Amino acid sequence: MVNAHLVTYGAREWRAYLEFRDRLRGDPRAREEYAATKISLARDFPGDRTAYVDGKTAFVQRHSIEDDR
Repeated sequence: MVNAHLVTYGAREWRAYLEFRDRLRGDPRAREEYAATKISLARDFPGDRTAYVDGKTAFVQRHSIEDDR
């Protein structure tokens, strides 16, 4: 069973997801790095969703729009 993470429409977390999505759309280098990160994490942690998500989270935090403010 998948433990779904629900995000409230319009909430800060929802806006942060959209800002990160838009950053990837507008920055080919960040998009390629994110793709490479996901591939590496999937290879390094097959079957360990928690480690995979934690690795993605670290990437997202390093590339957060809020860091630019």
